[in-house]
Amino acid sequence: MTNIIFLFIKKLIFVSSKLHKKMEVVYITIGVSIVVAIFFFIIFIKTVKSGQYEDTYTPSVRMLFDDELVAESKKEQTNEK
Repeated sequence: MTNIIFLFIKKLIFVSSKLHKKMEVVYITIGVSIVVAIFFFIIFIKTVKSGQYEDTYTPSVRMLFDDELVAESKKEQTNEK
């Protein structure tokens, strides 16, 4: 995978050197941004397949019950003393 990326960047630099020198930065930037976008897309697909986004309800409700859990744990600590 990394060899393909380096060959792609090398090809972009070679092609851009034949064209205008001022446009070289644009071609390199486009190439790098495409590689980064593909990397983040692969990471996103892996997280979706692992089920990270399955439960969307519990985190929003959990913050409502955090105060109750803290209050209960404080009561238990005072009862133990």
